[in-house]
Amino acid sequence: MTTGRVGTLGVVNRYNQKMYMADNVLVVRSNFYEYCYQLLNSLDYSEITKGGVQSLITQTDLKDTAVLIPSEKTLDEFEEHSSSIYSFVETKERENSKLTELQSLLLAKMGQ
Repeated sequence: MTTGRVGTLGVVNRYNQKMYMADNVLVVRSNFYEYCYQLLNSLDYSEITKGGVQSLITQTDLKDTAVLIPSEKTLDEFEEHSSSIYSFVETKERENSKLTELQSLLLAKMGQ
């Protein structure tokens, strides 16, 4: 997952495939992907940013942020439940995308 270092601070993106990132992106990897994703989305980035005209966050700023880390057992349970939910959501998003594609195709055929 990533978040912007400049400009798009606090916008957390998920990726399920290999990606190439720009210099102004912080890449976050974790064995507890879902927990880390939720944690990054809950941070108040205005408290850890620097800069005048354009806010900036560094890797050190992010690493130095104090966060609550539950026990490994709790993290494992959270990962198990949340990853299955996210997988379901991802499947529905793909289905909706395909249905929208088919709808466009059908409407185009009807207009001929």
